[in-house]
Amino acid sequence: EAFQIITMSIINKHVLNLADWLDKDPLRLFLSSPGGTGKTHVVKAVKEVLRYFGLDHTIRFVAPTGTAANLIDGTTIHSGLGI
Repeated sequence: EAFQIITMSIINKHVLNLADWLDKDPLRLFLSSPGGTGKTHVVKAVKEVLRYFGLDHTIRFVAPTGTAANLIDGTTIHSGLGI
């Protein structure tokens, strides 16, 4: 649960500071932890926060494998970064 709280705190701070989001550096967040610790839950919560603020078009969710990408409704790293 601490993992999720800390991650959401970072996301909320970033979203609330996006008044001039075109001038801001992008937020890069790398989630890595053992299975069952809530990574997918965090990703879905991040999507909801960004959707709420109308910023869901400003983020890309990528994962190392197709299976992991499907779980988060994202793309593979290679596809997402065009490599």
